[in-house]
Amino acid sequence: MTGQHTTKQQWQQSFAADPIDLTHLPKPIIIKTRKILAALDQGVPPAQLQGKRFSFDRTLLRFPVTYRYRLLCRWYVDRIIPLQVLSHEDYNAVARNKKRLNG
Repeated sequence: MTGQHTTKQQWQQSFAADPIDLTHLPKPIIIKTRKILAALDQGVPPAQLQGKRFSFDRTLLRFPVTYRYRLLCRWYVDRIIPLQVLSHEDYNAVARNKKRLNG
């Protein structure tokens, strides 16, 4: 049991390194989001990760995490800042420009 407890503790501690809050998400979504964030940190172009800009705000990027989740980021001149991961339902409100994002 000690090994299992250590693994769970390591998993909980891994959230401290995330640039955005991922604690509310299912584990597979967290893992995929972290892969996308790591790729962006390494300089992978957003288009290579299926990132697209919104037409109403060209600095706002969306990345598909899975069919049901999207990662939203803000594109600045020198860097891309992650904002949040949204379910597709919550994402639709943003995509229709009905919900304002902080960041």
